[in-house]
Formats: sequence, structure tokens, C-alpha cells
Amino acid sequence: MSSASSALKKYISKTDNETAEKSQLFEDDGEFIYLVVTSKHYFSEFKNLKPQMATLKSGLYSKRSEPPAICIFTRDPQREYKDALLNGQTPITRCIGVSKLKGKFKPFEARRALRTDFDLFLAEKDIANMLPPLLGKSFYGKKAYVPINVKVRHSKNSEINSEAVNHRVTKILNQTPIIYPASRTMLVRVGTTKHSDKEISANVKAVMDVIKFDKIIEIGIRSNNSPTLPVYYADKIYSESDIGEHTDDEFETEGVKRKREESRLDELLAEVVDEEEIVAYNREQKQRRKRVKTASENETE
Repeated sequence: MSSASSALKKYISKTDNETAEKSQLFEDDGEFIYLVVTSKHYFSEFKNLKPQMATLKSGLYSKRSEPPAICIFTRDPQREYKDALLNGQTPITRCIGVSKLKGKFKPFEARRALRTDFDLFLAEKDIANMLPPLLGKSFYGKKAYVPINVKVRHSKNSEINSEAVNHRVTKILNQTPIIYPASRTMLVRVGTTKHSDKEISANVKAVMDVIKFDKIIEIGIRSNNSPTLPVYYADKIYSESDIGEHTDDEFETEGVKRKREESRLDELLAEVVDEEEIVAYNREQKQRRKRVKTASENETE
């Protein structure tokens, strides 16, 4: 894995010098590196809107020159959350209430611009189910930016506990979300080009320990703008258990079908031809097939 991440970073460095495209991080903060996991079957029947969290050995934002920009979606009134969470006691940099999502951020362009302004999105646990229709494909589309749930209050009517929120967000910053897609390929952030090869390897191991999916056939790493560099292939992709037994009662193999047709032909011939002639005909056909087979084997030699 270390040699693979080293090769990937060399490729990224080379292409960065040849293109004007920028990564979603600041130029000095490197580019995200993703673990690409491919399985035999779909990871999930439906797209999972609640990420599973994996604790990394080296956090995704630990190499940043500046703290990450963090936005949290909350219940109303928005002002109450701003006063409690944006007072320097938490790393959160912006609070957006549900009413603001329904108003100011209702247009698609506004939601897409919001997505690019922050590195990490959180959501008050109580409103998590309300967010998919409000945020739409900008956050829950092909490239998912699904907000991570965080508990803000001890109970619905209790005060906001900024100290507890700070502890939970700090923990999240050392984790990476795993979203099980309704497909055979899954991408998980495992570091940036600023992480060392050893750190990326340790993060990959931490993620794989959480996934625990026994149908994996390929593992690789990639960046946003690079091809996937494979690091693992399964020795055997499919087994007899994957194929299963044939359940069609009317199904028959080619050999069984041929014998059935020959038997039926014999029955029809018996109605118009003497039995001795049928035996002689079958003997002649058997000898002919034997001659054809021998000739074919001699040509092969």
C-alpha cells in the first residue's frame, strides 16, 4: 500500500503541473486520496443516508494549514445555535437553520455554492430525516456530501451543550464517513497528498477493519482526477455458491436435449421403417461420427 500511495502522489504531482484544474481543497493543502472498494454484489439495496464512521490513525484535516470550515444544519431558531456554537468553544464556523434551507438555499445554484464553501457538513440529529429533500442532489447525488449526524442537546427541550458538541466534532474530525452505495463500487476518503505513505496505509487498514465485507474482489486508491491504482485482487472472483442451483424444471442441457430428439426420431422412424434398417442406420451414423472425430484429431496434430 505504501508503494501504491507513493506512485499515486507522483502521478498527481505530475498532472498538477500540466493542468489548471484545482482540487476541492486549497492548493497548499493537497488533494484527497480515496480508497476504492469493488465487491461482487451491491453493498446496499438502497443508498445509505447515515454514514458509518471509521476512526483514522491520521485525520483527514490534520495536515491542513488552516482549520477546516465546518457547517452545521440545525432546527430553528437559528440564532440560538449561533450564539451557543459560534462563540469559539467549538470548531464549527456556520449554523444554518431549517427555515433558511427552505428559503435562501432553496435554489439549486445556492445549494451547490454552499457545498463548495465548506469542508465538512454536520446535522443536528433530530432533523437528519428532513435534509434529503431540502439539500437534494447537491449533497445526496453521485458524489455524496451527506451531513454527519451530531447530538447537540441532551433532550429536545434542554439547553445546547457546546462543550459536548466540541467533544463530538473533534472526534468526527479524526474519522472518515463510509457510505454504502446501491452499487458495486464504494469510495472512502483515507487521506490527502500531504499525508505520508505510512499514514495512508494505516488509514486504509482502519477503514477496511470497519467495512468487513466478505465479497470484495478489488481494492485500489485514487484522487479526484486520477485513474484508480489497484493494490489488491481476489484470487477467485466467483464460486459455485454464487451461481447457485438451476431452478427451472424445464431446463435441459444440450446433451440431454440431443438424446431426447434422437429418441423421438427413432420412434417416428419405427412407424414407417423396419427395426433392422433403423439399427443399421444408427450403426452407420456412429461410425461416421467416429471417422470425423479421428480426422479432426489428426489435423490438430
